[in-house]
Amino acid sequence: MWKVSVALISCIFIFALSAFLIESMEEEIKPDDVHVEAVLKIKSNSKMDHKVVMLEVLIDKNKYTQHMIYPYIPGLHSMSFDNNEENGYFVPTSIGVGPGDEQKVYDTLINQKIINSTIEKEQLGLIGFWSPQEAGVHKMRIYFRTAEDFNANNEMYLIYVHKAKGLFGQDIGWTKLIRVKSNL
Repeated sequence: MWKVSVALISCIFIFALSAFLIESMEEEIKPDDVHVEAVLKIKSNSKMDHKVVMLEVLIDKNKYTQHMIYPYIPGLHSMSFDNNEENGYFVPTSIGVGPGDEQKVYDTLINQKIINSTIEKEQLGLIGFWSPQEAGVHKMRIYFRTAEDFNANNEMYLIYVHKAKGLFGQDIGWTKLIRVKSNL
């Protein structure tokens, strides 16, 4: 009888643990849960007169998630936001580089053959921005200055970096590459 009780308790424990693991995996956000569009335009905000171009970003996601987005747009620099942007536009509270993000972005750009491995990640000068954590549709505007060598016909991308830890602390984050359209 004792062996039957131990076996029954063991089966219940294994079933409960399996159900917990499956549910925690299902709650994890996947790349298909996030849709991002980006269009580079001539700026329309007169308050940003020191900036030349504006990147409009639309983020549509099904679940709450913490992430940063990194522009890879050669020839654009001095990224900024307008704290008094029109209603309906999200303005991030900070910009910078998250721990481990630089390597993930660099690896994504190399793996997708956008850059080659002779370029060092420090040369990219990556600066990212937080976007809203809440599920839903979010709009953003980012303003840049252009360098003399900027070419709007070059390939331009955003790299969405999702951070997540597995049940045992392993990194299960991912990146998503988004092509930026140009209306210049």
